[in-house]
Amino acid sequence: MTRGQLSAISGVPYPSVAAYEVGRRIPSISAGIRIADALGIHPRLLLDEEQRTENDDEKAEESYANL
Repeated sequence: MTRGQLSAISGVPYPSVAAYEVGRRIPSISAGIRIADALGIHPRLLLDEEQRTENDDEKAEESYANL
């Protein structure tokens, strides 16, 4: 999925998606939820790096690839 596709599906503006991806900005809770929904993953996977497992990362990658 491209940034443009994620933006279109989630409704989060493209410049914001790009800024979140490279770490220039932190998404609001609502933007994070919309992005997670668009990716088909639980928002926790975007928000809680310390508690993520390798299995969670694999699920996120799989969901991301299937969209």
